[in-house]
Amino acid sequence: MDVASVLRMVPFLAPVSPAAMQRLVAASTLRHLRRGDFLFHTGDEVTQIFVIATGRVAATLSSPGGTLLFFHVARAGETPGHNDMFLDSGYSASAQALSEVSVVAISRAVCVEVLESEPAALVVYARGLGLIISLLTASMADLVFLDLERRLARALDASAQTTGYALGLTQSEWAAQLGVARQSLNQALAKLMSRGLVENAPGGGLRIRDHAGLELFVASGRR
Repeated sequence: MDVASVLRMVPFLAPVSPAAMQRLVAASTLRHLRRGDFLFHTGDEVTQIFVIATGRVAATLSSPGGTLLFFHVARAGETPGHNDMFLDSGYSASAQALSEVSVVAISRAVCVEVLESEPAALVVYARGLGLIISLLTASMADLVFLDLERRLARALDASAQTTGYALGLTQSEWAAQLGVARQSLNQALAKLMSRGLVENAPGGGLRIRDHAGLELFVASGRR
């Protein structure tokens, strides 16, 4: 695996100088996870920054009773937990593999030193944090202003933006991402299918039949 090429997929690492990239590569190791393995848990000390080379990793939180919430699924080029890099309070969420996963693990200390010495990269990092805040704000608004059917519609549409297919999550995982019971998720999905907005795709997953109609349906539900 070309570690430098994997690191260059990360927006805030792509601008670093060749010398800085060499430092990052020298401070990196490869890790492999099976589906269900945890990359780290909530509260673990942040000693490494992870870049996904292949596979999918979910950011998760769980209640004392075991209820699981997925609030982001990261793919190749994404960096689970990077928002905690400059904090000393540990990871703010857990990261669990949803498939076979390969990651590049970089020393946190070296990554911080590189960002502090590379202003262009640090600006991109800061912009990324701003985007995370915007997405979280939008998610909070959806919880208040949208019913489950429309929140599911938005999530499926976002997942399918590039391919037209909402793939990669089981119905239980979609339910965990939306913070609802699987039965409620199934009922909402059945309603979207009855409206002709989504359908089962051959080979698995879901296919969006009408992106524009899905967006109009979501917009119609804001109170």
